[in-house]
Amino acid sequence: MPVMRCQDDGVQGYKWGEEGHCYTYGEGTDRSEAEAKLAAYEQGLAIAGEEIQSNYSYVQKSLDEHLNYTLGVVYAPDEVDLQGEYADEEVIRKAMWDYMKKVQNKSDIEKIAFSIYDSFIKVVNGEAEEVRIDVSDMDVSLKKSLGDMHEDIDSSHGTIVECYQAPTDFELNGEEIKKGTWLLGVVWSDEMFQKILSGDRSGYSMGGRGIAIETEEVN
Repeated sequence: MPVMRCQDDGVQGYKWGEEGHCYTYGEGTDRSEAEAKLAAYEQGLAIAGEEIQSNYSYVQKSLDEHLNYTLGVVYAPDEVDLQGEYADEEVIRKAMWDYMKKVQNKSDIEKIAFSIYDSFIKVVNGEAEEVRIDVSDMDVSLKKSLGDMHEDIDSSHGTIVECYQAPTDFELNGEEIKKGTWLLGVVWSDEMFQKILSGDRSGYSMGGRGIAIETEEVN
């Protein structure tokens, strides 16, 4: 039962399932479209928390707690998510590759290192009076993209050790994994892994931006 579109007195909004409250957005309301969709999702957590949590369960956890390892599904193809949206294999592949490029971030690190070196050489040669670093078109934050509840993005949460798209349908620990599914393996910090073992954190949730395209409902 995903987040779905609704109307209240002709004003567009989002709600959870058929019976949820319609959270309107836009002119005459105090919400943006993103805020209305988030409110509907939070409503869903209150209505069907256990069902939602099961959709984000890890496929595998290390039996040896010292490994602090989990393997889970980030996104499966052609399955409607909790926001009432879906993506095909190609879109998932592009998102996964873009994510890993950002995580590795080698290109920007090399650019910064070269910029520092070049600037020092100019100072030594008397061609410049101070070190200047060109950070245009760079991801200067250099953050590794593992967050906690879509916030507190910090590489200390864990280390990505596996990232791949399933090349075929297969079964893992009794779970059916569809071809094209994005899977992520992480070795977590002790603090984060304890949250996983306690059930306080139950799976991955992808964050990002994209262009939504209206399609006809399919079964």
